[in-house]
Amino acid sequence: MDRVRVAVLTLLILVGVCAPQLVVGQTHATPAATGITLVIDFGNGTRMEFSGLEGDTVLNVTQSAVEVEVEWYGDLVFVTSIAGVSNDPEHNLWWQYWVNGELGPVAANKYHLNNGDVVEWRLPGHGTSTSSTGPAYAPVADPSLTIGTLSVAVFGLSFLVLLYVRRTRT
Repeated sequence: MDRVRVAVLTLLILVGVCAPQLVVGQTHATPAATGITLVIDFGNGTRMEFSGLEGDTVLNVTQSAVEVEVEWYGDLVFVTSIAGVSNDPEHNLWWQYWVNGELGPVAANKYHLNNGDVVEWRLPGHGTSTSSTGPAYAPVADPSLTIGTLSVAVFGLSFLVLLYVRRTRT
């Protein structure tokens, strides 16, 4: 029984050490960022711009300027509408946000902003305006998620093998 406890404790420690943590922007609670610019590109030539905003995440800065509708998946938000304009699943058009020209890698409520950041929401579509901040679509691949998933799988499988070997010996 002591071997099982040691194996469980070892597994928990290894997962805690090896599992990657995606850290974007600020890593601890700090005062709201200031001087944020928010741009909303509706994909049809219409753009709205707000300057001098403050807030700590992309979501709350956006909500401070315009109406935002969301769906929650656990503690992650999925933006479904901005300023009354909804996603268009039929045409595969979804609101995407960019910060300082880079596509947001996490849910809008998880991206913590810094002073002076530029947040741009885009609803790509026919006639989407092209800006210098990047393309309308860009693939996002986070290798740390793959590494973390594989690490957890290997350690989990090792644990199951250990339990199986232990069970067959008794």
